[in-house]
Amino acid sequence: MTVKPSTQVDPWEQLFTLMAAMQSVLQQAQPALAGLGMDAKSLFVLLLVDYHPSPAELADALVLPRPTVTTLIKKMETAGYLERRGVPGDLRRFHLAVTSAGIKARTQGVDVLDKIHGQRLAKLGRADQRKLTQLLQAIADPCSKLLGR
Repeated sequence: MTVKPSTQVDPWEQLFTLMAAMQSVLQQAQPALAGLGMDAKSLFVLLLVDYHPSPAELADALVLPRPTVTTLIKKMETAGYLERRGVPGDLRRFHLAVTSAGIKARTQGVDVLDKIHGQRLAKLGRADQRKLTQLLQAIADPCSKLLGR
């Protein structure tokens, strides 16, 4: 790693800080998510399956190995949060759909993350919170696969 003058921004440090902030929120949320029968990855599956209904698309969007996503899908099916639905005209393919229990768990999981992240954002003033959102939106890939855009 090269040392940069103090006036320059270190992209790696920023990226690592963003990742650490997200990881910290997810770690704090883990006990509450476990109470809902899921972990953070499972919650993200429930959040994205409406935009990426096939397991392969979901794996690509989450940037996770396909076997990991398959395991998460099976876990969510066992919990009654996801179900497989056949694709009309192709008996070999299926799409995933969130069940009513999955919608409830997803909503509760998002509420957990909102509360924890909201507590951290409260350390910033409202203007800084808005500015942070604007800055993150400015550097986010507008063609992100995350929400099917």
